[in-house]
Amino acid sequence: MTRSVIVIGPERETCAAALLELPLFPCHGWCSSPRPRSPLHVFEQRYRKMLATCLETHRMLAVVLVPSPHPVDHHGHPGIARIASVGFITEHQSLPDGRSNLLLVGQAQVSLEELPFEAPYRRARATLLHDVATAVAAADLSALVHTATTFAFEVRRREAGFSFHLPPDATPGELADACAQHLVIDSELRQRALETLDVRERVRLVTGELASQRAALSSAPRAYAQLNGTAATRMLFMRLLPRRGTLPARAQAGRAPRAVRRDE
Repeated sequence: MTRSVIVIGPERETCAAALLELPLFPCHGWCSSPRPRSPLHVFEQRYRKMLATCLETHRMLAVVLVPSPHPVDHHGHPGIARIASVGFITEHQSLPDGRSNLLLVGQAQVSLEELPFEAPYRRARATLLHDVATAVAAADLSALVHTATTFAFEVRRREAGFSFHLPPDATPGELADACAQHLVIDSELRQRALETLDVRERVRLVTGELASQRAALSSAPRAYAQLNGTAATRMLFMRLLPRRGTLPARAQAGRAPRAVRRDE
C-alpha cells in the first residue's frame, strides 16, 4: 500500500471531486500523517461551516501545518505547508453549544495549490503523491520498532495515561507514519517525515528523531525538562495521551477531549 491509496470511506469519484476543492484546516504546530487517526475539536464559526459542508458531501479535509504565524496575506492568513495529509471524517460528535469533536483518519499524502480565498475558509486543489517504495533493510526496521517501543516505555514510566501500540501487519512506511504522528514531538520534523516520499529515508528519519527524544527524556528525571529544544515534557505528555481510535467518552458530557487539535 502506498500513501496515495484511499483506504476507507469515499468512493473514487467522490475523492476525485473533493481533491479539486479540498477544505483546509490550518493548525499551528500540528500536521497529520496518512492513516493514523487524529481527534479534532472545532469551535470557530468558519470551521463549523466547513465541517457542515464536509459532512454533507465527501467528508474529507486536510489538516495542514502553519509553519509560522507571520507574515500574513491581505486576508490575515499565515502561510501553510505545501504538502499535507488528506483525511476522512469517520466520527462526528456535536456538542450542545455548537462546537464539535471529530475523528479524522489519514487517507493519502497530497500536494496543495491554494485556491483564491472564498469566505469563510481556505481551500486548495490537491494532487495525490506516491511513496517511493525503496527496500527497507531488516536492521532499519528493527531499529525503528526498538526505538519507538523503548521511547514509549520511558514516557509510560512517567505518565500512566500514555498508551501507544505499533499497528499490526503494517508496512515499513505505515510504521514510520504511525510513529511520526504519535511520538515525534517537533512539528517541523513531523512535516519532514510527511514530505519524505522515500520509505527507507522516512524510516531512518523517524528512528533518528525518536532516539534523540529518548535520550533527552532519559536525562530528565524530573520529567519537565525541554525535549528537542522545542517542547517541554509536560506538553509531550499532553500530546501523547491515548489514541484509541474513537472519540473519548468524556466529550459526551460536553467537555473537550484532551489531546485534540484546535483550529487556527
